[in-house]
Amino acid sequence: MELRQLKTLIAIADAGNFVGAADRVGRTQSAVSQQIKALEDELSVELFDRAARPPSLTVEGRAFVERARRIVAMCDEAAGRIRSEEHTSELQSHHDFVCRLLLEKK
Repeated sequence: MELRQLKTLIAIADAGNFVGAADRVGRTQSAVSQQIKALEDELSVELFDRAARPPSLTVEGRAFVERARRIVAMCDEAAGRIRSEEHTSELQSHHDFVCRLLLEKK
């Protein structure tokens, strides 16, 4: 299971169809369909009722979308914290460098 598959699933749920989701995630409708089919195969569950037009989420699909939202949110938060820590670390390094320069001039 890949994060991009979860983001694509969420995009479909939000857009209400595969074409709209494809626009949101910057992929073709065919690529979106393939991602979801691969996810369904991996989970051994149908996330969409493809007999409906447009395809609609199954009960399992709706439950999984909510889990996917939580997973993506946690990943986004973790990435944001890492970026923030790296930025803080860079600022601390610059601060330390400037402090050393100032102390050496005394």
